Amino acid sequence: MAGSATVYASAVALFGVAFAAGADQRPVDPRELARVAARPLALPTAWARHEAAMRAGDPERLLAASRLLAGLLPEWTDARVQVAWTLAYDLGGEARDAAGRTALVLRAVDELMAAAESPPPTTGATSVAELWIAAAAILEDRCRADAEVARGVATRAGRDYAEVVHELVEHAVAAAPSGETTGRLAFVTARLVAGCLRSGDVERAEHVRQAALAQLRQVDPSMAPEGWVTALEELGDLRRLRADPARIDALAGDPQLTDIVAALRQLRAREGG
Repeated sequence: MAGSATVYASAVALFGVAFAAGADQRPVDPRELARVAARPLALPTAWARHEAAMRAGDPERLLAASRLLAGLLPEWTDARVQVAWTLAYDLGGEARDAAGRTALVLRAVDELMAAAESPPPTTGATSVAELWIAAAAILEDRCRADAEVARGVATRAGRDYAEVVHELVEHAVAAAPSGETTGRLAFVTARLVAGCLRSGDVERAEHVRQAALAQLRQVDPSMAPEGWVTALEELGDLRRLRADPARIDALAGDPQLTDIVAALRQLRAREGG
């Protein structure tokens, strides 16, 4: 009886894939057919392995189980995020040397980027955006919490981690403009601009501001992050703003510009302004 149920479930799954492919006139990928046919047989075992690894607190087993689930359910973004999380936090937390922690964080980001860049045909735009956002969030959190990882990422990437985070969020907005993705872009833009100013790179800060504004202005107004476009516009050219303490003081009341105003004041103090 159980065997008959399994055969029936497999047949239904195969019919579903064939029907969906016919509906949108795309050829059926044999690998997709094989994966879907295998799900009723493999999923119970995969879930059991995942739960056992979670209970045992074994990162290596959890990573293997999460990879298995991600392979069986490639359109399920949570499985991909679980793989990345295990790499960056569970295995990364156990790594004693900075190089090892950095490598695991970058592997986590690479896993999510690969999934976002080549999603299955059935993956929606919002799910793709979630993968980009997850990559940005993991990278930012691990680098902010671990200065050695932040330096390692900068060395490997050839730029500050904040710039990589900003780029990942830009991809999310491009994949699926929404209040969440545009709000995240505005937030990381303010952080990156402030970071550039603190390092004295005003040209770079202005480039980041202008690029983010250009992208946010293309978004449907109903999806634009509240107040952020206006705030970034009110800054004006940062190369001129740095020499105008009165205007800097006037912008200090905007909570969205707190980090940028503080960075401008630090920059002026270093320059004797």
